[in-house]
Parts: sequence; C-alpha cells; structure tokens
Amino acid sequence: MGSHLSRKLFFVAVCLSVILIITGCQNRSWYEERAVNRARDYVMENCRYLAQEETEYVRFHKPVIMSQDIIGFTSSKMGVPSPTSQICITWLIPGRDKALIVFGWGSGDFYDWQPNRVFWKRYGKPEKNLINAHNAAALYALNNLLFLKQNQVNRVRFTPPKQEFTNFDLAKGKVPFEDADDKFKEELATGPGKTPKKTKSGKNVDKYQVSFYWIDPADVNQRIVVAGPCKDSSLLGFKPISAFRTDADDLLNHRGKTPPAPKMVPTVKKQAEKKKKDKKKSDKVKGLKL
Repeated sequence: MGSHLSRKLFFVAVCLSVILIITGCQNRSWYEERAVNRARDYVMENCRYLAQEETEYVRFHKPVIMSQDIIGFTSSKMGVPSPTSQICITWLIPGRDKALIVFGWGSGDFYDWQPNRVFWKRYGKPEKNLINAHNAAALYALNNLLFLKQNQVNRVRFTPPKQEFTNFDLAKGKVPFEDADDKFKEELATGPGKTPKKTKSGKNVDKYQVSFYWIDPADVNQRIVVAGPCKDSSLLGFKPISAFRTDADDLLNHRGKTPPAPKMVPTVKKQAEKKKKDKKKSDKVKGLKL
C-alpha cells in the first residue's frame, strides 16, 4: 500500500514538473502573439462595421505595439512580481485617417494582457517644440515635487498637460525654484508675462512665461504646475525653472499675454530660388562692369 502511494506521488510530481517546464519555456514572443490574437478577436467582436478588406487587414497584418509602465502597479507571473504596463496594439488600416487601437494592460511581457477597449485615434504631424516642452515639464515635476503620490505621479506621466501663458512673479519667492540659475531668475523677475532681454546687437528679444499644468486627481480644484520661459507661441526654447501646486483660481488670475506667432522660416526650395535669383543679379552686375 505504501509503495503504491509513493508511486502515485512520484507520478504526480513528474507531471507537475513537466507542466512547469512547458509553461516556463514560453518566451515573450509567444505571449505577444497570443495578445495580438486576443486583440484581433476583440476587434472582430466589437468593430463589425469594418469592411471585409479592413477585417482581413487586421487578421493578416502585423500591428504596431506601444507600451509604457504604470508606476506603483505590479503584475504576477508564476508568483514573481513584474511591472504593470499599459499596452496598445494598433493597426494603421489603409484608407483610414485614424489608427485602430486596442487598449489593455498587464505585465510587460504580455503574459496576462487582456483587451479592455477599442477606439480610433488620429496621429497628426508631431510638434517637436510642444513634445519637448511636455517631456521637460513632466520630468521636472517628477524630479522636484517629491511629495506627489502614486496617482498624481501617474497623472503627470501619462496625461498631456494643459498650458497657459502666465505672469507668476517667480523672483519674489512665491514659488520654489531651487535649481534655477540666476540668469533665468532675472529674466522672469518682472512678472508681467514677458521680460525684454538684450541680445549682442542691442535689440530687445521678448521672453515669455508659460505654465504647464495637470488637474490634481486628489483634488480637482488644485493644479500641478511647471513654469518657465519660452521665446514664442511655438514654445521654442522652453526651460522649466519652477514646479508647484496652486488652485484653479490662482492660475486663472495669473494669465499673461499670449506671445505672437513665430516667424515663418523660408522653405529649402524658396531659399534655393532666392540664391539663384541673387546669383543672376550678381552676374548681370559683373557683365555691366566688364
């Protein structure tokens, strides 16, 4: 009886070992392919308005995958914790001006990814100055507002900020700016929203103050703000020098003057045509001298 029981236990142990080996051998590519198939099934179920050609495109074409970790949340794979990511599986269907996106979350290796919703989104031409300013503001807020909680950190990381051109008087210590250098303190010392700055030629170049802000998820009346100077409405030259929290009314009361639109830079083609015309003029002048 004892030997028979030991054989059964041995057999069960062997079976469990085989199962663990098989499941443990699945790599990231296998989980990713499974997630993509789940996304395809989700599209077929929820987007029945798609034309047959569009449906076939989703079924047989490889999607674009976008992902980013969510701070403060973890997933568990076979008892081992790993960061939780928001993952978007995307198809750029020909003839559509928007991308078809299946959103979901799970561990970064797609082990437990499940689709949550599907939607369309248009990706326009990227505005480099705006993107750089958003990234700089978010990074500055995360590095300097160390008292932020997880939901506030995630709001700053994953939500594009809104912006206002403001006139906060940063030089009087109203707002902390521990790592701001003296040059930028002087530039924002007057507080009317713009500060004249002399160049080497002696001409004044306007400097404007812009504030990027997020609505505080802990209190809808509070704003998480990052302020700094920029050269014009395209946000060229933006540099964050101050991060703080304030209420919505205070931000509204400190609206500043909106800067003018940036000067249009001639295209390469127009520059080439101008050079060609200038060369012709110079050749005519040389011919007259001869």
